Amino acid sequence: MQNEDTKPSQPIIENREIYRLITENSPDGIVVSGADNKISYVSPSYVRLFGYSESEELNRSSDGIFSVIHPDDRDTVYSKIFQATKQKQPGLFFEYRMKHKDGYYLWREDNMSFKYDSLGNYLGAYTICRDISDRKKLEESLYESNERFYGYFNIPTLGVAITSPEKGWVEINDRICTMLGYDRNEITKLTWSEMTYPEDIATDEELFNQVLTGKIEQYAIDKRFIKKDKNIIWTKLSVSCVRKSDRTVKYIIATLDDITAAKKSQEIFASNTALLEAQLNATIDGVLIVDLNQKRLLINNKMVALFNVPDEILEDKNDDLLLEHIIGLVKDSAHFLDKVTYLYTHPTETSRDQIEFKNGMVLDRYSAPVIDVSGKNLGRIWTFRDITDSKKSEESLQEKLEEIEKINTLMIGRELKMTELKKEIFLLKQS
Repeated sequence: MQNEDTKPSQPIIENREIYRLITENSPDGIVVSGADNKISYVSPSYVRLFGYSESEELNRSSDGIFSVIHPDDRDTVYSKIFQATKQKQPGLFFEYRMKHKDGYYLWREDNMSFKYDSLGNYLGAYTICRDISDRKKLEESLYESNERFYGYFNIPTLGVAITSPEKGWVEINDRICTMLGYDRNEITKLTWSEMTYPEDIATDEELFNQVLTGKIEQYAIDKRFIKKDKNIIWTKLSVSCVRKSDRTVKYIIATLDDITAAKKSQEIFASNTALLEAQLNATIDGVLIVDLNQKRLLINNKMVALFNVPDEILEDKNDDLLLEHIIGLVKDSAHFLDKVTYLYTHPTETSRDQIEFKNGMVLDRYSAPVIDVSGKNLGRIWTFRDITDSKKSEESLQEKLEEIEKINTLMIGRELKMTELKKEIFLLKQS
């Protein structure tokens, strides 16, 4: 029977019960170990977190405790605990990788409190531990995200700037300075508007304000800037934003891509295309040019008129709808389609034939590959010439020739009969 003097008081019993409830219901694992590092207690949460049963942990040797630590972290953990207890530190906080009972490694965070006697001898430790694998993955993801961002930010071919909603400069990369011809100090003393070509300010301002008000999240436009040397540079400006929790704009992120050379090429191409279209529209032939994927590159007015092509088909650059429309007009649709399919599957071949339509029209069809100066195949050209009148003339002429041939045959036959008759008369006179 327990002596009344040694029997725990009610407050002590209550405190122990509170302690038990805390340790058994804490989401963190709790471990108690002695001076020899052997474990004397593990909480139920510890078992749930790391998979090892209470008996497995209590029967684990002091060396066995370190055996579940990742080999790359084992010496570091041992050294930290040894140094901390040697220096009589009150506790230690650190992270390391531990093998779960199921065989995979997870990240663990330990908050250790050390116990010492009055002489400073180490008595053991009280450890609160938790699985921080998810946090580590998040940190790693954040680190990788930051690495990608700064990698993107410092792309040598792309200008990148971060500004405030008031358009104050937060950060710019070297490429913007190079593109616009200013050094970093000079450019941060200027505003976007001061460097923007006057005719492009209004469009950019309107879209920028729509981002600020939340109507749009981003936009991209072709925009001109005035360089330090007063020359004009064309850029592809892309603007997006980072918003606060209340949806107001925290930062503006702008990227600039120098497209000056591309713009000049577009101008030359547009000029050449306009000239080519003018020439093609002046020809008597219908002309259709498609790329290697049968996407329509060009169709002239004569082609549209010959085949009475509806506007909705002209708006679709895919050649399929146009082909379907034409097939419905020709007499021998199977032959027409077979020829088209054959030529598309034999991109180097040329072809010429005649097509008869249900309305009596006859077209001369010619097709050949489009080859550039380097010998590269760019697509296929189709030309169609209306030969209905000439075809009718040929047929009429053929009929007349056949009639003349018949007459000639009759005349020749009559001539032979006259010759034979004259011969008979001559013979009678001689007799």
